[in-house]
Amino acid sequence: REYAVEAFEVGAIHYLVKPVTEKGIMTVLERWMREKKKPEKYLEIQSGKESRKFPLIQIIYIRGKDRGTEIHMDQHKWDAWENSPFHIIEHEVEEMPQFVRITRGCIVNMEYVSRIDYTECTLKNGEILSISRREQNHVMNSYNDFLFWKMEQEGEKGEGGSS
Repeated sequence: REYAVEAFEVGAIHYLVKPVTEKGIMTVLERWMREKKKPEKYLEIQSGKESRKFPLIQIIYIRGKDRGTEIHMDQHKWDAWENSPFHIIEHEVEEMPQFVRITRGCIVNMEYVSRIDYTECTLKNGEILSISRREQNHVMNSYNDFLFWKMEQEGEKGEGGSS
């Protein structure tokens, strides 16, 4: 029980408490199967003749750089120069509730945020990104909306509904 909060932070789908029962294992397997059946959403980017798909769940943040875009992910960074301008990628993710623009050239996946205040966004990996003055109110409102959206999603999962 003492590790339940940490398990939630790493995206655990369920938490079993000893003694483990067959019913508990079946509950975990059923939940895992429901989660597995959900189609994974991607950000698809064209760069020259190459097209790449990035799982949204793995994107930490997206940053415009020079005439291209950097996509920072769990384990690595991908640079798509020239043929993938930031504004096109920004348009692709602007309607997704987990992404918010924190500066003119940076969008953050709030799933990876550990803390936000009016001037900084601290990520779970320890990186700190500045929030522009122009975006401060929007970022704070979006983060609060995201937290409520996340709670609703968790509530639906707990009730046996799908999301």
